Amino acid sequence: MGTTTRTYATVFLASLLAACGAGPRDADNGALNADVEALAATVTLEIGEAEGEPAYLFGRVSGLALDAGGRIYVADGQASEVRVFAPDGTHLFSFGRAGSGPGEMRQPCCLAFDRAGLLWLRDVGNARYNAYRIDAGGVTYVRQVRMAHSDANYAAPVTFSADGHLIDVGHRYDPAADAATLFRFHLDSAGLVVREEAIPTPTPRELGAQIVERTSGNSRHRFYFWPPYGARHLVAHSPGGSRATAISSAYEIEWHGPDGELARTIRRPGVTGPPVSPEEAQWAEERIAAQLQSFGAAPGDARFRVPERKPPLAGLFFDRAGRLWVRRSVAQGQPSEADVYSADGKLFARVTWPARIWLDDGFVDLDRALGITTDSLGVVRVALLEFAPAAGSENR
Repeated sequence: MGTTTRTYATVFLASLLAACGAGPRDADNGALNADVEALAATVTLEIGEAEGEPAYLFGRVSGLALDAGGRIYVADGQASEVRVFAPDGTHLFSFGRAGSGPGEMRQPCCLAFDRAGLLWLRDVGNARYNAYRIDAGGVTYVRQVRMAHSDANYAAPVTFSADGHLIDVGHRYDPAADAATLFRFHLDSAGLVVREEAIPTPTPRELGAQIVERTSGNSRHRFYFWPPYGARHLVAHSPGGSRATAISSAYEIEWHGPDGELARTIRRPGVTGPPVSPEEAQWAEERIAAQLQSFGAAPGDARFRVPERKPPLAGLFFDRAGRLWVRRSVAQGQPSEADVYSADGKLFARVTWPARIWLDDGFVDLDRALGITTDSLGVVRVALLEFAPAAGSENR
């Protein structure tokens, strides 16, 4: 699987406001043995080399897209450029360069095409979004839209509302509540905010974080310790403007429609995660010890023990058709798994793919997907996957 960054202790500059959604609540949306289609992925192409032509050497793959002709678009956040490959993996051309001028970029990520065919990217280093037109004659820079907040580093895909507005996601400080709240800002073509939605966010305490306070001189510092395999707040954004949220410690997902209202809740009571393996426990214990040492906490505290089981949920994301993928935690070394729900909230399929492929930040559909993989030597590659009925399954 591609590498991800795990942080279990950090200094919070502002507390997070907790709130609860309201609206219709669905019953259990299908038992785990429901009669749905089982799909499995096969890797059909990998792009990326340890050495050779620069176009095939990736520093940090931060965005992926696929156009109607099968061309593959890869944003390299380290190189500050977008590379375009033919369906067979041959490099066609690249565009963009590091800078803050028109069409330039710094730490680009999160590619997506809008309904007019423009390719948008989140230009993190410049706190904006850039749009490009790509045709047979090459690439043309079209325009930029500034972010509506100062939280440029918040990771969110580029998506659009039902009426075509760009959705900008990030935290904004609320003086009245003395808290940082996550918002979705709907931006028109001029970058004006035409609508905003607050996303209720659990507090660190609700997510099981432990607080460690330390005094240095006249200053008092508060550290939040996030336990390995502990609860996380999961947020997913649909290409059509919907969103879904969950806390990974329970199989309960709140699905909000394009209007921002809660449309349904997907629940499966009693679903648990797999046991933490001895190797995973050892890694977690070493990580805990290092984090405790970093802010001077006493080792051996019962609050900082490794849990016996992983949480049931590992991730949430939407595919290009607006289906919700609920990625479940799996035992060490097992293929990744996801329950896929159609737009009406019904369990649609169960999908598995190789554990080494990271799809959460990729380009996903039910027939093919683009993901990221990193080998034992740290070589980063883009993987193209194709899905087909799993052995022994029958199409519905």
